[in-house]
Amino acid sequence: MSDDTRPIRIAEACYAEAVRGLSGQERSLDSVRQRATSNIAIAGVATAFLGGRTLSNAEADSITSLVVVSMFLFLLSVGLSIGVLMSRKGWIFHQSASGIKSLYISQFPDMPLNEVIFTISAHLEESYRDNQVKLSKLYQRMNWAFSVTVIHIIGMIIVVMLSTGSINMSAQTQPEPKPTQNQPAPNPGQNVPNPGVQETRSTPSPKEPPMHVNTPASE
Repeated sequence: MSDDTRPIRIAEACYAEAVRGLSGQERSLDSVRQRATSNIAIAGVATAFLGGRTLSNAEADSITSLVVVSMFLFLLSVGLSIGVLMSRKGWIFHQSASGIKSLYISQFPDMPLNEVIFTISAHLEESYRDNQVKLSKLYQRMNWAFSVTVIHIIGMIIVVMLSTGSINMSAQTQPEPKPTQNQPAPNPGQNVPNPGVQETRSTPSPKEPPMHVNTPASE
């Protein structure tokens, strides 16, 4: 490598690293947006599965309060995820080709090639730092959204367990129905007939055979 091409080679290496960093940030942004979509889907499925049972079984005031808190957490998680999906402005992942042409041909036509590449690489690195600040905020927001979703699901499960337990307890403590027949209570001093079924005979009982009495014979 000659001394003339060395600055250009270094400038190209700097430019390649700057482009690689921005490409990685773009993939990270797509990944965090996919996580936001997955978080909305998970929270929605959990709410649809557990919410119906919870609302149908919730009767106590304490259970109803837990349902309200859990639904608030669901809305908060969805709102944080939507905020991640709507973050579209302020991201820079490349330089404008027309801007580079007008700047380094029209305004600075005598700038050496290595200086041009170094300058473009510096602009890309500046964009990388700005993007990293926004990306860190999105990651923090997604961590909050996932945490809220987990707390929401745990709360819904607890509400289902409490509501199911309250229904079982109420079913066990229900009094037995009293008999509707109004039968008079027996008098303690009154002879109560035996309710047992007595055997009735349709044929008369057999008569005892006559006893033969021996009398002395008359002479």
